[in-house]
Amino acid sequence: MISAPPLKLDTTLFLRRVSAVSLYIHIPFCSSRCRYCDFYFETGWSPRVMGRTLDRIVAEARYFFEALGRPRIETVYFGGGTPSVIPPRTLDDFLDRLRRALGMEGCARGPTEWSFEMNPESVSPELLAVLRERGVSRLSLGVQSFQDPLLRFLTRRATCERVTEALELIARLPARSRFPHLNIDLIAGIPGQSEEMVGEDIDRALSYGPDHFSIYSLTVEERTPLAQMVARGHARPLPQESQESLWFAARDRLLARGFEHYEISNFALAGARSLHNAAYWRLDPYVGLGPGAVSTLPATTGTEGEERGLPARQHAARLTNPNLFIYSSLFDPSWSHAVELLSPRSLLIEHFLTGLRTGEGVSLRRIERVFGLNLPRLWAGPLGEWAAGGRIEAAALAEPVPRLVLSPSARLLLDPFLLEIDRLIDDLGPIRDARWPEAAEGEQSGMTAPA
Repeated sequence: MISAPPLKLDTTLFLRRVSAVSLYIHIPFCSSRCRYCDFYFETGWSPRVMGRTLDRIVAEARYFFEALGRPRIETVYFGGGTPSVIPPRTLDDFLDRLRRALGMEGCARGPTEWSFEMNPESVSPELLAVLRERGVSRLSLGVQSFQDPLLRFLTRRATCERVTEALELIARLPARSRFPHLNIDLIAGIPGQSEEMVGEDIDRALSYGPDHFSIYSLTVEERTPLAQMVARGHARPLPQESQESLWFAARDRLLARGFEHYEISNFALAGARSLHNAAYWRLDPYVGLGPGAVSTLPATTGTEGEERGLPARQHAARLTNPNLFIYSSLFDPSWSHAVELLSPRSLLIEHFLTGLRTGEGVSLRRIERVFGLNLPRLWAGPLGEWAAGGRIEAAALAEPVPRLVLSPSARLLLDPFLLEIDRLIDDLGPIRDARWPEAAEGEQSGMTAPA
């Protein structure tokens, strides 16, 4: 096994200890490029590059686990890229080493939720056996559609037949080996798609018993092959009204089958919400491991000679990992995370940006504890107007622990509402350093390179 070089981080930044954290692991490898995808990924890697990358992820996990004070790992999510392209034997060894790096060997209680993204063409009995043995509890399958012409337009590797084979492999698992949760990703608004196709996709997916769906509208993202095709006139996106009609057709079909629309793009049966994604939407601390991954963690700034228990300032620090070739390099052990210190205003905006996407909304009690802002008093006028106009749920605002929750229709028009929030935050004037997260008080851990 190739040992990973030590991490080199900003020596003036000190992580604060946390009691619990969520973990995202970015596996950047893909067999091919889907023309609409703007996530960070690489194709054409070698087994050596994959091995070095997995070694570095384990080393990075060990470092952050210690630097954060050995916190409880609440949730773990493997995304990408395509995590399922890792060969099963390699994956088994990687997951074993990762669990040990996170202090989970011999531990009766691990994370509440382990999620793993898969593409249909890389699903195999061997892969499923490794994932079940290593404690994965939620599979997320990138189906996108059951219609071969639409899959070809998206340049997906799987055909409808291969999608079906993958779902049948999962469905035929013996009871003792079944995964508690299954999410299926679908896309609405693909050129050539009809409402009948959307309905057929939903019905076929439901026949395999998923308890969660993520339904996305196809968007033309910058710097993707799809954007280039549109710019050259080789592809024409559906009109906005048609895209919305297809997405609403999918939503209505799921609501009729008992699914709760609990976040803009996500639907779940009772008890099947994604706990990992909820941590993002609440803006709880999370660590991102792997090339291109992002972490958001509480930190303080200072120098190595300062007493760490007396921080100069508190911050939410956003750390971004370098790309695959720097991350896995044997020749340059001096790479560092890119560090952005979020201002209190930026952090407050993000609380609304993420929380208002959900049916849970934003806790105004938490806003007061973190930022010292009594918004029911400071924003009494706007809150009353929004409630009277049906844009927010008045009942949630009147609860003992008040929450700002958008009505379902307003949630689908989030951007204009966020512009109003942005203006109101400007009117508040300077905001104190955020006590984020509320439970993460105590000593710091230095963001220095391990010896």
